Amino acid sequence: ERVISDDGTLIAFRTEPWTGDPFIALHDSNGTLKASFNCATGISITPDSRYLIFTVKPPEEKVKELKLKKTKKEDMPQDMLGIYDIREGVTDTIARLKSYKVPSKWAGWIAWQTEPVKEKPASPKDTSDNGNKNHKKPKTESAENGYTLFVRNLSTGNTDSVRFVTDYLFAEEAEMIMYATTGDDPDTVPEVVLIDLGKGVKSVL
Repeated sequence: ERVISDDGTLIAFRTEPWTGDPFIALHDSNGTLKASFNCATGISITPDSRYLIFTVKPPEEKVKELKLKKTKKEDMPQDMLGIYDIREGVTDTIARLKSYKVPSKWAGWIAWQTEPVKEKPASPKDTSDNGNKNHKKPKTESAENGYTLFVRNLSTGNTDSVRFVTDYLFAEEAEMIMYATTGDDPDTVPEVVLIDLGKGVKSVL
């Protein structure tokens, strides 16, 4: 993998050894190393050349060790999202990464989804439904119901979230994001929503 920033001042590439973990190196146009990240892959540089976005993988040796112990899939370490502020030299990481997207022709925003937190089984003594057999189970995140979508303004750091999103995408040129949701409430219907990020206006299609 290799990516050159839109302004031509940065280049990031991934090196993957024969055995071991891959790493990402970020250089400026003079060839000076600015930053490096272990166990990293999936490089993106935002169009304003301000942020380096990547995926952090669990260390190979740790994964092998857990597999030998026959660790359950749901208990295995998960990917993380890395957001590196090139100007400030600060990295923010997001745990349990499922997917992420950044606009291709404009900057300032990032969206991602995370794997749901493993819920503990209900206690046998739990009587929250007062013995009502018709009590509806709370809606859970899944491929069918969707997962939580997080949308962050990289300039301010403000992050909004929407539950049960099945798909999402950024507009190619306009500062907009669209997503499909099955609804946060059991009585709501699925809908497609378009958000004008610049104006903060939401439209239901």
